[in-house]
Amino acid sequence: ISGSKVFRIFRDRDGLMWMATNRGVTTYDGKTFETITSIHGNSLGYVFDMKVDPTGRIWIGMENDGVYWYEDGKFTHITRNDGLVSNYIHRLFIDNDGFMWVATDENGISIYRGEGFRFYRQNNGLRSNEILGLHKDRAGNIWIGTNAGLQSYNGKEFRNYEIDFYNDPNKQIWVITELKNGHLLILLDNSIIAEFDGRRFSNYSEKIGLPELFILDVIVSSTGDVWIATDEGAIRIDQNGWSRLTTHDGLPGIVVHHIFEDAKGRLWFATNLGIAIIDQGEVSTIRLADGLAHYNTNFVTQDSDGDIWIGTSA
Repeated sequence: ISGSKVFRIFRDRDGLMWMATNRGVTTYDGKTFETITSIHGNSLGYVFDMKVDPTGRIWIGMENDGVYWYEDGKFTHITRNDGLVSNYIHRLFIDNDGFMWVATDENGISIYRGEGFRFYRQNNGLRSNEILGLHKDRAGNIWIGTNAGLQSYNGKEFRNYEIDFYNDPNKQIWVITELKNGHLLILLDNSIIAEFDGRRFSNYSEKIGLPELFILDVIVSSTGDVWIATDEGAIRIDQNGWSRLTTHDGLPGIVVHHIFEDAKGRLWFATNLGIAIIDQGEVSTIRLADGLAHYNTNFVTQDSDGDIWIGTSA
């Protein structure tokens, strides 16, 4: 692996696995790993995100060096000089039309529409140039979390939303996800979760009675349960209220960085001391002794063959 930390993993159309690390990119063809630590003589650092678009082109989003395209066996370097609003790439996102959103954490969004980039900044629609979270709802609207609050984009215009119960001066929104009933759950800066029913906001954390914990991830499972990754275990919210899963219940580590549901409905918990899996209520673990490359796990995903891939810190 090219780096000591893996942030993203996906399989391309040809079956090649791509891994974004803190030192470039690693590919795996089923037999051999290949590391890519420089392109065209440029050393690669942190790769914060990678995506494959509907045409099969692979996008590689760099921490501070723009984007690399990989297409037809060749890399192309795209920077601010070529049309990006910034070289500091935070997130890549594909909308309903197949257009690629290149979100930055300092100068807005560039949207690639097949022939060139269109810019959105604070002076032409965005409420902030610092983009932290993106979510596409079931109606096709794009929800944008910024360091100054929440807004949506319906393909034509932006709309701002004020979370009226939340008076904290820090308006950062990191995670946006969707409940089975279509309501949005929005993770605010101080680990408070807001719920939006399409008309008004309410304090979801207060309604459920959640304890004050540092939240790292929020997902809604296929059963409709809400799972929250925190620095003190995982919280499950179902029709009976909330309960907490800790090391006493089978987690190998107390800090849960990421939660993933696979195609069989199993839940995978990436913790600071290994992996926990919940399968039909039974908890099992994967630790260093079971073959993990490093005890600190931060990412889990599944490829089209059903294989599970785990990102670790080494």
